[in-house]
Amino acid sequence: MARVKFALSLLCCTIALSLLGGEIAAARQEPAPSVVPLDVEFGKPPAPVDASGRDHLLYEMRLTNHSGARSS
Repeated sequence: MARVKFALSLLCCTIALSLLGGEIAAARQEPAPSVVPLDVEFGKPPAPVDASGRDHLLYEMRLTNHSGARSS
Protein backbone atom coordinates (compact mmCIF):
# COMPACT_ATOMS: atom_id res chain seq x y z
CA MET A 1 0.00 0.00 0.00
CA ALA A 2 2.87 2.37 0.82
CA ARG A 3 4.34 1.79 -2.65
CA VAL A 4 1.02 2.70 -4.28
CA LYS A 5 0.82 5.95 -2.30
CA PHE A 6 4.43 6.73 -3.20
CA ALA A 7 3.77 6.01 -6.88
CA LEU A 8 0.66 8.22 -6.86
CA SER A 9 2.55 11.01 -5.09
CA LEU A 10 5.37 10.74 -7.59
CA LEU A 11 2.90 10.84 -10.49
CA CYS A 12 1.15 13.92 -9.06
CA CYS A 13 4.46 15.68 -8.53
CA THR A 14 5.58 14.87 -12.07
CA ILE A 15 2.34 16.24 -13.54
CA ALA A 16 2.53 19.38 -11.39
CA LEU A 17 6.15 20.02 -12.34
CA SER A 18 5.45 19.53 -16.04
CA LEU A 19 2.59 22.03 -15.88
CA LEU A 20 4.69 24.47 -13.84
CA GLY A 21 7.58 24.08 -16.28
CA GLY A 22 5.40 25.41 -19.09
CA GLU A 23 4.45 28.42 -16.98
CA ILE A 24 8.09 29.14 -16.18
CA ALA A 25 9.08 28.89 -19.85
CA ALA A 26 6.27 31.27 -20.82
CA ALA A 27 7.39 33.76 -18.16
CA ARG A 28 10.97 33.72 -19.49
CA GLN A 29 9.97 34.93 -22.94
CA GLU A 30 11.25 38.36 -23.89
CA PRO A 31 8.70 41.14 -23.62
CA ALA A 32 7.47 42.74 -26.82
CA PRO A 33 9.55 45.69 -27.97
CA SER A 34 8.35 49.10 -26.92
CA VAL A 35 6.30 51.04 -29.43
CA VAL A 36 7.29 54.41 -27.98
CA PRO A 37 8.32 56.63 -30.92
CA LEU A 38 11.46 57.88 -29.19
CA ASP A 39 15.07 57.45 -30.28
CA VAL A 40 17.87 57.67 -27.74
CA GLU A 41 21.45 58.14 -28.93
CA PHE A 42 24.61 58.61 -26.93
CA GLY A 43 27.52 60.62 -28.31
CA LYS A 44 31.04 60.19 -27.06
CA PRO A 45 31.81 58.00 -24.02
CA PRO A 46 31.36 59.75 -20.63
CA ALA A 47 34.18 62.13 -19.71
CA PRO A 48 35.25 62.82 -16.11
CA VAL A 49 34.74 66.45 -15.06
CA ASP A 50 35.72 68.20 -11.82
CA ALA A 51 32.97 70.53 -10.61
CA SER A 52 32.81 72.10 -7.16
CA GLY A 53 35.58 69.84 -5.92
CA ARG A 54 33.72 66.65 -6.91
CA ASP A 55 34.18 64.32 -9.85
CA HIS A 56 31.23 63.88 -12.21
CA LEU A 57 30.71 62.09 -15.51
CA LEU A 58 29.63 64.29 -18.37
CA TYR A 59 27.93 62.67 -21.34
CA GLU A 60 25.83 63.67 -24.31
CA MET A 61 22.44 62.10 -24.86
CA ARG A 62 20.17 62.96 -27.79
CA LEU A 63 16.44 62.25 -27.62
CA THR A 64 14.35 62.39 -30.79
CA ASN A 65 10.56 62.37 -30.50
CA HIS A 66 9.00 60.84 -33.64
CA SER A 67 5.38 61.01 -32.44
CA GLY A 68 4.78 64.65 -33.30
CA ALA A 69 3.40 65.25 -29.79
CA ARG A 70 4.98 67.81 -27.51
CA SER A 71 7.22 66.45 -24.81
CA SER A 72 8.69 68.14 -21.78
